[in-house]
Amino acid sequence: MALIRKTFYFLFAMFFILVQLPSGCQAGLDFSQPFPSGEFAVCESCKLGRGKCRKECLENEKPDGNCRLNFLCCRQRI
Repeated sequence: MALIRKTFYFLFAMFFILVQLPSGCQAGLDFSQPFPSGEFAVCESCKLGRGKCRKECLENEKPDGNCRLNFLCCRQRI
């Protein structure tokens, strides 16, 4: 009986430790270096995934708000 209780507490503690770890997309994103295309990462999007955060929008994109610091939320022109 005591072994089952200890196993339960161990698994319960491990669950909460794993929950506290950030996901791969969020881990270190604030300190990541941007890619040459001007994007931070695939997971760095804005406007519900319809735009990308860039320093400058491409020719076929228009600025549609701000992401953070000096970055614009760029969306495709329609």
